[in-house]
Amino acid sequence: MVDVLGDLLDIDTSEIGRRDDFFALGGHSLLAVRLAARLSAVLGREVSLGEIYAGATAADLAHGSQTRSDDSAAVVDIVGGASDGPLVFCIHPAGGSARPFFGLRAHVDDDWTVRAVQDLALADATAGSTTVDALLDRHADEIARVCHARGRVVVGLIGWSFGGQLAYLLTDALATRGVRVACTVLLDSHLLSEMGVPPASDEQILAACRRIRGRTRVGDRGRRRP
Repeated sequence: MVDVLGDLLDIDTSEIGRRDDFFALGGHSLLAVRLAARLSAVLGREVSLGEIYAGATAADLAHGSQTRSDDSAAVVDIVGGASDGPLVFCIHPAGGSARPFFGLRAHVDDDWTVRAVQDLALADATAGSTTVDALLDRHADEIARVCHARGRVVVGLIGWSFGGQLAYLLTDALATRGVRVACTVLLDSHLLSEMGVPPASDEQILAACRRIRGRTRVGDRGRRRP
């Protein structure tokens, strides 16, 4: 990966570290197209621009090449971390994908373990939840499974946009599963009631999420939520 970046950017590979970002090193959108084509040839599979924008360090690109099936996983590794370091879960925005969090790899210490929870409907529309409560239960079950497997009962949550609202609600859901949330960070998240937005039903919320990720299937009608 370092050799590819060095060649495209005309930089000596000795000056490129595994956490140096392609764009910070001088890359731009036109070079990103060439980078995607070059990586596709090197790896023998199609590499999308989305993968590059999701994480453009040598480490990101190498990790991405090993996780082709990220969209089919409920929990995705962002940073491996130490067994006794902080454990943080990132909760997906309305699009459902973990990929927006890949950029954290360049900014998080190696002793942290960061994982992202995503919606299984990304890979299989029939796997989507039909109510927000069902989505919360699925995410809480996955997070608790990881925590108990690691012998950890204290975690942090990061939620972006719609994921911030899910993260807020997950605090109680995880408590019933023996996991305590020490800190919840909300990124660009708002209480709809404070914005003057009328309450929406589960059907409306989940249908909007599916539209964002290009799906049109609408689940069973759920109860209205404040």
